Amino acid sequence: MTCIGRYDAVRATAGHDSGRLYLVIDLRGSRAAVSDGDLRRLARPKLKNLKHLELVAASALRADAQDVTDRQIRKLLAALSRATN
Repeated sequence: MTCIGRYDAVRATAGHDSGRLYLVIDLRGSRAAVSDGDLRRLARPKLKNLKHLELVAASALRADAQDVTDRQIRKLLAALSRATN
């Protein structure tokens, strides 16, 4: 199992959002609060079980939590999506 941390880019492997890219905002036990900056914004992150996430890019964003914006997340995930397709 790959170790997933804050600000890692991940792909959902289970659920209705399977295949969708997210950025890990926070870790809460065996779950991760993830955001895509669009449907799941920073104000309302989605909680996903860690075993349902696949690491795409470690430390994809280096910033303090208060400096991260939905726009930065969208741009980062769009670039990663183009790079992985």
